[in-house]
Amino acid sequence: MRTFWDQLAEEFDVSGVTLLPGAPRVVNMIIDTLQRNAMVPHLNSSHDISLDVGAGVGRWTSLLAEKSKLVISIDISRKLLEIAKLRAKRQNVDSIVATATDLPLRSMSVDFLLSCTTLQHIVEDIEYEKAMEEICRVTRRKIVLLELTSRKGAVKYKHYPTIIRSKSNYVASLSQKGFAVSHECGVDFLPFYSLVERIREFLFARLKTDTTFLLERTWRTKSLRNVYYGIALLAILISLPLNILLCNSNLTRHTLLVTEQSSICVRG
Repeated sequence: MRTFWDQLAEEFDVSGVTLLPGAPRVVNMIIDTLQRNAMVPHLNSSHDISLDVGAGVGRWTSLLAEKSKLVISIDISRKLLEIAKLRAKRQNVDSIVATATDLPLRSMSVDFLLSCTTLQHIVEDIEYEKAMEEICRVTRRKIVLLELTSRKGAVKYKHYPTIIRSKSNYVASLSQKGFAVSHECGVDFLPFYSLVERIREFLFARLKTDTTFLLERTWRTKSLRNVYYGIALLAILISLPLNILLCNSNLTRHTLLVTEQSSICVRG
């Protein structure tokens, strides 16, 4: 998995806002704006130590550094962390190459933990449970998660290491480990884009496409990616008026969960 993310950083320009590698900048900017609208109000409180799990190129690291005495950014990819460190330009940011399944921190050592679109890339259930255990183990106060969610069962992507789990799955995992949800909301109601994604996954399943597709450098593959992202951009733009009406519904692609340590649950 580490090799995949390092290769992704080499193949595409990920120095800016990057959510969908290889996508037009405007696509990434729109999705980033929708996520910021949901997330930023919950990043305004001050903390001694904050942890950014799956920091990637550091979209949130700088914001956390403004309100924290120390921010620890963790990612599986050294290349992505190097970009994040350059973007942060702050002395109170430490970067560690590590996985969410094995956080190199003491139990209850951070006040605030943020994990944005990280757990959805842990596709194996056993590894996912390890990551949830670790996230809850190292946090003593507040956890904020933003992940792709499904109203039905888990949906696994064919061309990308991604699995869409149900919101209830995340809530149950957090609750079992001593964290109660204090706030939840939808992030991005983009029905036409979601339809394009479903069609893509159907076609990839028929073609038996795997994660190597995104890293292929052939003219054919690059052309297909460009066509897809062109259609995706149109679908997003058409969806935006509907998002204004239903951005906080249960129909959105991503869900934001803000949790607090439960006073009725004592963790070991």
